[in-house]
Amino acid sequence: MLLDEKIEMLTIWTSGNEHKDADLQSLTEKFGRPQSLENVPWQNGYGAHFESVEAVWTLTGGAKVYYGSADSDLDHGSVSVRSKIGDEHMQDEYHRLTSDAGNTKL
Repeated sequence: MLLDEKIEMLTIWTSGNEHKDADLQSLTEKFGRPQSLENVPWQNGYGAHFESVEAVWTLTGGAKVYYGSADSDLDHGSVSVRSKIGDEHMQDEYHRLTSDAGNTKL
């Protein structure tokens, strides 16, 4: 994401939930223990249950690293690095979109 011609967020895709332990270990080695770590339950169309991982690291200066071992499905995860400005922008967008969702008229 570019804001005022500066890179404020960069996202890369991972190999998904199958590699979550190795991904989490690599990120922890690089950034230390995450400030938040959450197991998120999933269920596929056949009724099988899985857990994905979501983690957040806060870096010096307010930048954040977000990891999700599964995004839209179990085969695709992501790592996003956001500057403080980029993170604030994304939080504002999230709040705007979720508040607008409640005001939608059909």
